[in-house]
Amino acid sequence: MLERYHTIFVRAGARLDPAGKTRLAEINERLATLGTLFSQNVLADEKAWTLVLAPDDLAGLPDWLIADAVQAAADRGHAGKRLITLSRSSIEPFLQYSARRDLREKAFAAWIRRGENGGPSDNRAIMGEMIGVRASVPASSAMTATRRSGSPIRWRRRRRPRSTFSARCGRPGEPGRRKRPPISRR
Repeated sequence: MLERYHTIFVRAGARLDPAGKTRLAEINERLATLGTLFSQNVLADEKAWTLVLAPDDLAGLPDWLIADAVQAAADRGHAGKRLITLSRSSIEPFLQYSARRDLREKAFAAWIRRGENGGPSDNRAIMGEMIGVRASVPASSAMTATRRSGSPIRWRRRRRPRSTFSARCGRPGEPGRRKRPPISRR
């Protein structure tokens, strides 16, 4: 337990000299700023995208989702229409219940491309900068973990005993230890 806390402190920069600690603080501050910008850009894309539904687009949608779509349209100044937005409470039920595959594909494509649609809310440049900033983290803090003696900590997976189920069935791609009975067809 003590070694775990020691590792946490070392990764947080406890072994750095004052200049290294200052640099690590600057890096953490920049990463926090970039993370906030990233989240704001995703939120801006969520607020900007809408899907206007015609009466024949409502197939499969439950009444409560249609009522929510009417309310979303009224909130955005489109009275009498139905809107699906990228807010989780709107998009997820639409993707689940809509009978229109083409509209589900369009909505899902917009959902997974939040923050990478170009323009002021594009996160690709922010991601590139985040990767560059993370790469500049001092090696003596976050990249390596050492014991008090200075020797590196070697991370290894602990072998867990196989459960009864995995012992019976084997690992994925391996035959099981016990033969399974053939499927009987009646």
